[in-house]
Amino acid sequence: MANEQKSGSKTRKLVISVGVGAAIGLVTTRILGGVIESGALGSIGLSREIAATIGLLYVIVGLMAGVGVISPKVGAKFLNVEDPEELMEQRKILFYSTISMVPLGAALMLLAFAQPLGPVPAGVALAVLVAALIGSWWAGNRQLKLMDEMMQQVSRETAATAFYLVMTIGGGWATAAHLEYVPGPAMLDWMTMFASFLLIAAFWSTGKRGLLKPR
Repeated sequence: MANEQKSGSKTRKLVISVGVGAAIGLVTTRILGGVIESGALGSIGLSREIAATIGLLYVIVGLMAGVGVISPKVGAKFLNVEDPEELMEQRKILFYSTISMVPLGAALMLLAFAQPLGPVPAGVALAVLVAALIGSWWAGNRQLKLMDEMMQQVSRETAATAFYLVMTIGGGWATAAHLEYVPGPAMLDWMTMFASFLLIAAFWSTGKRGLLKPR
């Protein structure tokens, strides 16, 4: 009976997590899409739209982790943890994740809407990106020191997997473009690939160890 109740609780939590994430993602991307279509942010192309969407995803994921930092009780309702106490233990790690992901996502969005096609001054976009990269490097080093051995291994594997994805997909695209089979990737496409493949690699590395299972 206890096992059935626990299983039911995990299922409800999974439904809530997926529902909250899907709702936030749908609403925010719809809003972003509407703003882009209105032309308020300039006449940007597909590469910039994709970059802005990936940047927005980074911001959303970072803010969701931030909820766990600010209020573990609320965060435990939709984040994949057993209880608020676990979030309390991971508070510093989540804090560094938040201050790493949100600025990086914001920087990618600013690059997408930067001049000459968008309204954001190029200097502003560049300054934010540089600050975000430095902050992410600092936060990542601090975070790594707080991780246990398994999470450090996951972090290293994530970086390696992301590298091979960029080399295989990005490199393959660049090679095909060099041989004039397809149009080449725009410079912003490379930034988008770095960011998106890192997320994919993180999910892959954690998922294969069962860390994404409902808890």
